[in-house]
Formats: sequence, C-alpha cells, structure tokens
Amino acid sequence: MPTSANLEDLILRDTAANRPAAGTPGRIFYDTTNEKWQRDTGSSWEDCEPAPGSFSLADVKDSVRAATTANITLSGEQTIDGVSVVAVDRVLVKDQSAGAENGIYVAASGAWSRAIDANTSAEVTPGMFVFVEEGTVNGDQGFVLTTNAPITLGTTALSFTQFSGGGGSDTTAIHDDAAGEIAAITEKASPVSGDLLLIEDSAASNAKKRVQIGNLPGGTDAAAIHDDTAGEIAAITEKTTPVAADLFLIEDSAASNAKKRVQIGNLPKLNSQLLSSIEGVLVVTTGKLRFYNETGRTLTISKVKLAVDTAPVGAAIIVDVHKNGVTVFTTQSNRPQIAAAANEGESTTIEVPSWADGDYLTVDVDQIGSSTAGSDLTVHVIYS
Repeated sequence: MPTSANLEDLILRDTAANRPAAGTPGRIFYDTTNEKWQRDTGSSWEDCEPAPGSFSLADVKDSVRAATTANITLSGEQTIDGVSVVAVDRVLVKDQSAGAENGIYVAASGAWSRAIDANTSAEVTPGMFVFVEEGTVNGDQGFVLTTNAPITLGTTALSFTQFSGGGGSDTTAIHDDAAGEIAAITEKASPVSGDLLLIEDSAASNAKKRVQIGNLPGGTDAAAIHDDTAGEIAAITEKTTPVAADLFLIEDSAASNAKKRVQIGNLPKLNSQLLSSIEGVLVVTTGKLRFYNETGRTLTISKVKLAVDTAPVGAAIIVDVHKNGVTVFTTQSNRPQIAAAANEGESTTIEVPSWADGDYLTVDVDQIGSSTAGSDLTVHVIYS
C-alpha cells in the first residue's frame, strides 16, 4: 500500500498525452485534458468513479490500517473488518449512523480522536482520499470523500466511496473457501452451446479464460455406454471367470434408478431344479435317479418336492435324498412325504444343503402306501 513516504510518487497530474505507461498498480493519475481521475491496474489505466475532482496534495491522507463496514463505538481496541485494531492504528470510519462522526481516526484504549491530518474542517475537503491496508472487505482499496463543500467537521455528514482496489461488492464475488456462493447464483435451466464458462487454464499458469459450452471436450465416446448404441458392451474386454467380489453397475429401482454398484456374490440367487421320475407302481428301493453336479461351483439345495399320478392309500409315501450315499436329511422326520390320498408333498428342511461340484445325489423310496402303493413318482430337487 502507498505510505506517506511515497504517496507523491504515486499521485500524478498531467495532460493525457503525457500520462506514463501503466505498470505500477495503485498509482493515481489526474488527466487535465479530460478532467478525470484514473488508476493504474498494472496493465492499463482505468477511469475512477466517482471522479475525486480537482487535484490537491492536501486531499491525500496517510493510509489507514482498516476501514469500517458498519456503525462502531468510537472507543477501545476492537475488531474491524476482520482486523484486530489496537491503540495508534489509523482507521477510516465511514459507516456511522450519525454521518457527521465519519472520518479518519486514531484508535485508543479509551476514546478515539480524529487523525492529526484530518481533524479540522480545512483538512477534510471534497476529494480527500485514503488507502486501506488490511481487511476482508475493504483491504487494498481506496476511498474518496464525496461530500460537497462546505464541510464543517463534526456537523456535516461525511460520505466515502470506493474508487480503487478489489472492485465490486463482496456479495458478487466467488471465493475458493466460501460455501454456498455458486448455489446462490440464478441458474440457467437450459444452457446453449454459446453460453460461457469461466475456467483456469492449466496450460497457461491457471490464467482465467472464458470457454463456450459448445467447445467443451466431450470425453472419449469409446469409453461410454449409451442406451441406444449397439455393440458397445460386446466391445468391452470379457472376464471369463468372474468371482463373487466383482462388481456390476445397476439402476436401483427402489431409489429413483440411482446408479449403484453390486458385488456378484450379493446378487439374489436364481433357483433351478432337477426333475426325474420313477414310472409304474412304486416299491421300496434305494439308489435311484443319480444326479451329478457338473456346474463347476457349489450349489445349495433348498427344496425337495414329490408328486404321483396315483395317490397312496393306507400310508404315506416317504422319499429320502442322499448325497454321495449319505442322507441330506439328518433328521429323518424332515424327509419329504406324500400323505395317504394326496398327490404331492415337499420338504424345505434340509440339514445338509451344500452340493459341491462333482458330488452326486440319489433317491431312496423308504415307504409306500399300504393298501395302494402309489405310482409314477416325480422328484423335483430345487437348488441355487
């Protein structure tokens, strides 16, 4: 920030033709040809609004450490615009409810006093300006007194307006570390290709640049899956031996079709069944209808269901299922039965349900009807 030692070097007055080249941010120039103030941005000269008026070094005040953003008590050390103001700090007071209290002050542990360069009416004139060194809102900005003459200090309400620095109100800025600023901006629901985005160009030291939506890179289409494009899934590398931990991508029908991942091992099991029969009138027998598991994986038996064309009379039909010669019904009362005079029956209580690859199942007919045996038995083994 400018200080009392170098302010005269940073405040210039001349014709437009003699204005120096831009390149020293913070310099102020009064263009006598066009009668307007300008400021050096570092790359160009920009008009300052409002124009301070006629040039006078008396209008130039030593910089202040902070400037107010609201009405304050003019006594005691306090925090102003995020700055911890202590005794002897200079402060621009510009937001008092009583405008006549505005001005440049020196902070103190007790009552504040006006700064020595701005404590008389003769020193507080239209066009007086000052730079602010620190602050969340006002830091690195300049303020000019826009109250017209005559000014009686302590009686006339003083108004200060920003004329240089960060520019724009903080409410219109977007910051790296402030939440909710983008969400607060009005949304355009139907953007078009000519609309502009603000980006940081990673290939140009993150310089800010604008980009039309229509010029955004679209990504590699070959890596995408679309609803209406044929052959995309067939073109993907196949995994011939998936395992339980492999993932599927699904649309969750219970959550508005949100995309979610699912492990293969957690997919709901689909049931299959073996179906075979013993034709004719039933007799007690063992080791019938041998079934091998040749799937390459372990299966789980969930039900054994029986059916006959001719119902038994006098007693139930009882069937046992063996795996590699050993019953899967450790509790024999859980074996599937067809009650006398009925045509079907089942059991879902299977104590040894695991059916490993290479194992085989056989069927025993342990009991038949005592008066009518029953005939044409069908055995269903349901597994997953």
